[in-house]
Amino acid sequence: KMIGLHNWIQFYLQEKAGNINYHGYFRRDTIRDDDIVRLLAVQFTWKSIKCKPLCSVFIGASPEFEVAAYTICLLLDKDGKVDVKLGEYEIEIIVHRFHHQCKLGTAYIAAARMDQYANKNKKK
Repeated sequence: KMIGLHNWIQFYLQEKAGNINYHGYFRRDTIRDDDIVRLLAVQFTWKSIKCKPLCSVFIGASPEFEVAAYTICLLLDKDGKVDVKLGEYEIEIIVHRFHHQCKLGTAYIAAARMDQYANKNKKK
């Protein structure tokens, strides 16, 4: 089974354990062009299993921040995809309830419209 790898700490630990074959990243264009990368969409295989074409990861965010963001979406009754702007980053927070209860089943971030971004860059 595939595990979620949207958290940079989990991604690091899996890579350190030799479970990840990292294929590269797409950097999302931002309003402020600085050298500090905060959000990446990465490509990889996990235990030789081909994963999603892109997987977004906050870089350097604390687990507490991520849990807080997901919890806010859940408490605001935002089951599914929520468009959010964090500073210069447009992201999507995806939250799914556990059995239609007010319990978090799964949650992760994605760079907003990353599929469109990746398809645009494939054509170049």
